[in-house]
Amino acid sequence: MTVFREPESPASPSSSSAAPRARRRQLLPRPVLDAVAGAVSGGVARVVVSPLDVIKIRFQVQLEPIHTPHAAGPAASLAGAGRAAAMAAAGAARASKSKYTGLVQAAREILREEGVQGFWRGTVPGLLLVMPYTAIQFVVIHRFKSLMTGSHRTEDHKQLRPELSFVGGSVAGIAATVGSYPFDLLRTVLASQGEPKVYSGMRAACAGIVRERGVRGLFAGLAPTIVEIIPYAGLQFGLYDGFKRQLAHYNWSRSKAYHDLPVSLAHSTHPPSPSPPSTAPSLSQPPSPSPSSSAASPVLPAAVERRVSSTPSPGHLTPWQQFLCGLAAGTLAKVACHPLDVVKKRFQVEGLLRHPRYGARIQPRAYRGMIDAIRKIVATEGVEGLYKGALPSVIKAAPSAAITFFVYELVSKFLEEISAKEM
Repeated sequence: MTVFREPESPASPSSSSAAPRARRRQLLPRPVLDAVAGAVSGGVARVVVSPLDVIKIRFQVQLEPIHTPHAAGPAASLAGAGRAAAMAAAGAARASKSKYTGLVQAAREILREEGVQGFWRGTVPGLLLVMPYTAIQFVVIHRFKSLMTGSHRTEDHKQLRPELSFVGGSVAGIAATVGSYPFDLLRTVLASQGEPKVYSGMRAACAGIVRERGVRGLFAGLAPTIVEIIPYAGLQFGLYDGFKRQLAHYNWSRSKAYHDLPVSLAHSTHPPSPSPPSTAPSLSQPPSPSPSSSAASPVLPAAVERRVSSTPSPGHLTPWQQFLCGLAAGTLAKVACHPLDVVKKRFQVEGLLRHPRYGARIQPRAYRGMIDAIRKIVATEGVEGLYKGALPSVIKAAPSAAITFFVYELVSKFLEEISAKEM
């Protein structure tokens, strides 16, 4: 298997001269460490970005077009039996005005009607979703990378190719989704209902879903969720590892250039003097310093010294660089997969009660499958219907991914240090 090898530091000592290090044994099992770090990182990210998540969900489950639809109705594209309810809902949607029309307007509306707490609606099921989700995800991805590289050391996992990180992220995403899905459904239902509430809390929502759709209703939309999570989680981990690898190589190149800088400055500042005539050395005069000794300790300008000292360690990333890698990976993954997220949300709230103030209710069995759902959304709401809530979704996904990766790296490193025991 082809793996990426980090270049050695130009200033690192050779293996023969390196001081022997004490062997260290990890007291905390690696799966437990990954689970704790993943749960903490997911919980922190969830609380921080909850307002944007609430706004995103309100847009995604809103049937009414945000912009005026085309004059041509969807009747031509909605042919066949069993479409009467969908056409009726589409007619009602065209006749009514959408409640939320923009990011700022939606934020003001939620604040006016529900108060500040409205932005954290569904936080409890959201935490119950995201904490086990990220815990499972990081346990599985670490196990996958260990199998691919043949090593449990995190440092060795940096050698894994980004495409294998994509596969590992997809596998981890599927496992995490299946293991925590009912909480995802409850989070969506509670965050989308607004005021006045249809369900007073998690217990009422769970009982209502089971009463209206049976126990299987707690897994409504699981299939489109898995279809969405495969590219989304894969892109997140694949891009994150790829960006980290590129930045590590950039840091190495930059560090190597700065370490070579003193020598080049020495040669330019202290040019070698011409050799004196061959005469016997005088015992009364000390020998003049050779050019090589002059170049050994050049005097650098203060600005250059500051730049050399602030250069990241070769092959390593600063916390700020890790944060930026997560930010970029989360943004690109969400932009690519947002339409699938809209379809998933529609299946999750399909047939459930909804206060008329928040728009038309999605009728039971309104969609026969993912392709049918995409076709009907485009027919009744236009192509832009697949991108409802895209702005808050991307604004939410970018810092969420950045915070998740950043806090995970921080917590896992902390747990590794406190649980390591010298042997």
